[in-house]
Amino acid sequence: MDFEEVAIRQSILGTLARYCRALDRMDEKLFEGVWHPDATVDYEGLYEGPAVGLREYLWKTHASMAVHSHQIANVEIRSDDGLILSEAYVTVHLWTLPDRDGRQVEVLSRGRYLDRWDLGEGLCRIFRRVHLADMQSFRPLESGRTDPGATRDVSDRSYKFFSGEF
Repeated sequence: MDFEEVAIRQSILGTLARYCRALDRMDEKLFEGVWHPDATVDYEGLYEGPAVGLREYLWKTHASMAVHSHQIANVEIRSDDGLILSEAYVTVHLWTLPDRDGRQVEVLSRGRYLDRWDLGEGLCRIFRRVHLADMQSFRPLESGRTDPGATRDVSDRSYKFFSGEF
């Protein structure tokens, strides 16, 4: 693997991590930075269209959740004649808001992001995404807790941490 391939790989991994962070912190600016301006997505049966519309769909969906967490693993990246493709396994863990009786549902989804990348201005941004949900489970949440510093917005403690405030 040469230096350029390593740089592309690192850029893709960083972009995937920023995508997850953008969703979990509901950070619109960060979300928009991972996509090519003409990006399209297909979230198999949930949403198909421009990436900006995906943000609107996900923000509405995630607003109905108490908490959510996205993780990326097993990233396969292939590059051939300027075409850069990846498959990344994704795990999404969500807790719904309590219903009228205080009950919550725990949702666990495992799937894959099939991405075509655009390399422009030294950054890899997603140009086309297909999301495949390999499996999902839904079960009553018996108990759970979150730290007060873990929020779904830019008041999350990590933003202060990365700005140098400990």
